[in-house]
Amino acid sequence: MDTPRAFPDIIAQVANKSNTVKRMFYSRWEKYVMDDFDHSQSQQVDWVCGHMFIMRSDLWDRIGGLDTDYFMYMTDAQMSKDTLALGYKTYYNASIAVDIIREASSKAIRPIDIFKKVLVRQHVVDALLYYWKN
Repeated sequence: MDTPRAFPDIIAQVANKSNTVKRMFYSRWEKYVMDDFDHSQSQQVDWVCGHMFIMRSDLWDRIGGLDTDYFMYMTDAQMSKDTLALGYKTYYNASIAVDIIREASSKAIRPIDIFKKVLVRQHVVDALLYYWKN
């Protein structure tokens, strides 16, 4: 499961969707996806993918919930950046398991997909917004 992540950089994020770029920048990709992460241990991480996170309601209110500037992607990374700025940490809890169904937006993409697929385009837009904000 790829729930815990290091904060992304644009090259590592592109490498996560492109095997060609991954081969060129393997060490950056490996750091981003935390390839050597021990999923059997609960520990502090930069961020967790948004398909499963739990947060105190007072903290949710302080950060204003999910950032509505984003369509759907990168809101989880932004939320972790926002909570970190307030002095809070993000933890991966090894005792919780959630099954998710991965859809097409999570698969590897080809450069042409940016022009053909709406969700791929939106992922690029949200990633660029994330880099602009951070």
